[in-house]
Amino acid sequence: MAGVSHEQPVFVWDVRYETGIEMVDAQHKRLISLLNTLGDLYARGAPESLVKRFVNAMAAYAVYHFREEEGLMLRYGIDTGHEASHKASHAAFGAEVQLALEKSGQTPMQVAGELLTFLTKWLIFHILDTDQRMAAEIHALQAGASPEHAREIAEGAMSDQNSVLLVALNQLYENLSARTHAYWDAAHSLKSEIAVRKRTEAELADRLRELSCLSEMAIVMESRCLSLNKTLEEIVKLLPGAWTIPVGVRLQCPLGTFDSWTNAQATPRAQVVLRVDGNPYGHLALYTVDGGSTGETPRLQTLQDEVLLDNFGERIGSYIERCFAQDARRKLSIALDQSPMSTIITDRNGVIEYVNLYFSTLTGYSPQEVIGQRPSILKSGYTTDQGYQELWKTILGGERWRGEFFNRKKDGEMYWESADISPIFGEGGEITHFLAVKQDITERKTAEQNLQASHFRLSTSLEALQDHAREMQVISRMTDLIQTCMIQEEACRVVEDAAGQLFRGLGGSLALKSGHEGCLDTVATWGQGYEAEQIFAYNDCWGMRRGHPHDVEAGSRSVRCKHIVDKDNGAYFCLPMSVVGETLGLVTLKRPPADMDWAVGEWRQLAVSFAESIKMSISNLKLREALREQAIRDPLTCLYNRRYLESVLPRELNRSVRLQRPISVVMVDIDHFKRFNDTYGHKAGDAVLEAVARNMQEFLRNSDLACRYGGEEFLILLSEMDGESAVRRVERLLERVSLLAIEIEGLGLPTITFSAGVASCPQHAVQQEQLIGLADAAMYAAKNSGRNRVVLYGHQALDQAKAGGRR
Repeated sequence: MAGVSHEQPVFVWDVRYETGIEMVDAQHKRLISLLNTLGDLYARGAPESLVKRFVNAMAAYAVYHFREEEGLMLRYGIDTGHEASHKASHAAFGAEVQLALEKSGQTPMQVAGELLTFLTKWLIFHILDTDQRMAAEIHALQAGASPEHAREIAEGAMSDQNSVLLVALNQLYENLSARTHAYWDAAHSLKSEIAVRKRTEAELADRLRELSCLSEMAIVMESRCLSLNKTLEEIVKLLPGAWTIPVGVRLQCPLGTFDSWTNAQATPRAQVVLRVDGNPYGHLALYTVDGGSTGETPRLQTLQDEVLLDNFGERIGSYIERCFAQDARRKLSIALDQSPMSTIITDRNGVIEYVNLYFSTLTGYSPQEVIGQRPSILKSGYTTDQGYQELWKTILGGERWRGEFFNRKKDGEMYWESADISPIFGEGGEITHFLAVKQDITERKTAEQNLQASHFRLSTSLEALQDHAREMQVISRMTDLIQTCMIQEEACRVVEDAAGQLFRGLGGSLALKSGHEGCLDTVATWGQGYEAEQIFAYNDCWGMRRGHPHDVEAGSRSVRCKHIVDKDNGAYFCLPMSVVGETLGLVTLKRPPADMDWAVGEWRQLAVSFAESIKMSISNLKLREALREQAIRDPLTCLYNRRYLESVLPRELNRSVRLQRPISVVMVDIDHFKRFNDTYGHKAGDAVLEAVARNMQEFLRNSDLACRYGGEEFLILLSEMDGESAVRRVERLLERVSLLAIEIEGLGLPTITFSAGVASCPQHAVQQEQLIGLADAAMYAAKNSGRNRVVLYGHQALDQAKAGGRR
């Protein structure tokens, strides 16, 4: 292409394009080298045989590169989805090259021109998108990552490539703009020359009309005929030798008389020095005929009209300059038609006077269809009226306007183009025309939109991941806190706090299996405007009936659960919880309203994760409570065991001393317990122990504590109760126990009684071992004094215990 520098490469390699895989990077550099060479040959107008050879060489090397890449993907087991899209990209390249090569009637230069833009864009996306994605996954696999993790790393790495890809695209279009800048300048000069040419031709026509009065005349410059009128042409035929003066060829005179005529008769005043662009160009002489009317041989003689000669010489000089300009315009027109830029020239009112070939190729409109029209024929309605007003204000003010249009082609297809519109000024400085140079940027805009969409998706995914991470952090913290809870009430408060953070104020509740058969007890609620039944049956919830989550839309009445108290009939979600077939409870959540920025799928997933975490945490808490109960309670009587007593009693005694509040220890032993076992069997003995323990639990206060101390012995702690009060309390218990009626296999057991000893802190002792010992001594004093009684520790009781000993 004339006037375009080939020193600037089409594609400049940058270290940011490297994938880190040596073989792939080397092949990329080779492809880019072939592309730049092809661009250089095309710009310099190289022989078509050489251009064709490089097109074929580039296509062949690309096929080799594709085969190597696909083998690499197969060896590392690249993600099948990416592998398929990667191979599709390779196939698209091959199809485009093959289509260009097979187009009938196209020369290699035309094929190269069509391929350069496609190949450049394709290489950018190939290197910075598909190959970078492949390389990131391979590097992750080589580092030891699992295939799934490697794919996640590769997808994450692609977000960092967006900026690199944008830089590459901008660099490509800046390079293209630099290559076409010469076309723009030439087009600007062309329009100015058109006006000058018209004026010059008009003036020359006027001068020729002035010379039409001469019947015979020749215009000769440096012995080359420039013009010859018909009369002189006929006279010259009569000259000796019958020679003629062909226009545009050097004058030839067989008799040698022409040069002597010129030299002898052309005085200095009869010639003028022609100047073109201020530089001497040659000499001009005007000849007429003399002597033909008297029968003599006609003679050429120079025209002696000095004024006419000088004036005409000036016009001829201007004419020659116009000839040069016309040749330049012809070359410029060829360059504009080969330019990959759409060029439009309009008059001051915006009426189109000229369009180049690329304009027709791009829009589908022929020059005949648009000349005389306005550029608004391309309008799509995308650009606002305010935008057009700003454009006209700029160019009518004599300034250059740059911007973008989203226009419509003749076939209705939409396309993007960048426009550079400049005013053209006349000799008086007035604006006569406007020149618009436009570039099709549809592919770039599509790429930018795809990148923006990709960036938006990545940003959205990142935000979703951040939200998900925050939610998982809240759930994890909730799970961890529940694991450290000692009782169910603590766990319920933790759940309420976590739900408030997760569900953005939406109401909900947690109901757990209660002590009532087939019922659930609401133990936690959160959010505003939400109410639930405190205790309700399993069958009141459709989710509990079905054993599956139950999702209810707003306004639905036929499948609403009875445990939901909602006058507005809002939407809600029930998630039953069970572990290994055991029902634990139910999580109920209000559904987010339509105006809340929360995808239904994401909300449901969060709700399920929340319920699953609660289920496992509550299950573990119940298991821990069961294990703890097993560790501190006697399995037969369900009373606390001796181990628990030894951990609690020191604390209670210290508090009694510190607060100066009494506490009494009661040692109880069932009378004649061996007789129950020996006479009625161990089953009867177990029944006696269970009955006495059950009555103790029912009779004692919540602040009191009873434990099985060993065998048939029990120990009772009576808080804030002195010795005398404790005796009276235990005597009522003894009376209650003695009224028990127990049957074993239809056989009634004898009356059950016990002997009990009472010692009080700080009245009798403050140390654990000493206080238990004193209560034990009092208990044996009761046995020695006849059983079925309660004895307060005293010296008399101790003496009796020592005298009688333990039985």
